[in-house]
Amino acid sequence: MFDRPVLSGVLGALVIAFSGILVRLADVSPSTAAFFRCAYALPVLGALAWAERRRYGPRSWPDRRLAWAAGLFFGEGLLV
Repeated sequence: MFDRPVLSGVLGALVIAFSGILVRLADVSPSTAAFFRCAYALPVLGALAWAERRRYGPRSWPDRRLAWAAGLFFGEGLLV
């Protein structure tokens, strides 16, 4: 766990957290904002995931289940 690129994850989380200011200024519904925030992040996150898998190998099944659960909670949080 400690050999994963934690700094990249923290920086990504900060960028997503502060993007709420731009969503408010855009005056769109929460579901529309959540969709586009996730859609814009997919190419970058996909490239990071590919590079990490290539360097460290595939994640274990418990790690994958935890990641799916975190993603579901994150998605729900974007809509609230």
